[in-house]
Amino acid sequence: MSYTFDKTSSIILLALSILFIFQATQISDSAYGSTVGPKIFSLGLGIILDLLSLQLFYESWKKAVRERVTGGSTTSSKIASTEL
Repeated sequence: MSYTFDKTSSIILLALSILFIFQATQISDSAYGSTVGPKIFSLGLGIILDLLSLQLFYESWKKAVRERVTGGSTTSSKIASTEL
């Protein structure tokens, strides 16, 4: 498994989520004075993307460190012929 790809994609997704959250705050408020306006949904999606990208980065970093400490892969890379 390529942990560098996971780390790189999580950093790209984190930057995208920060941009998404920033742009979501630029949306105008609701015209009727309601607290739930058009920016709430997009702001929520940006926060969820932010949290998921941080989780992906943490898990890939943790697995890479564990693999480096143990000296090998944590899972067996050999595939049995019955699985093929």
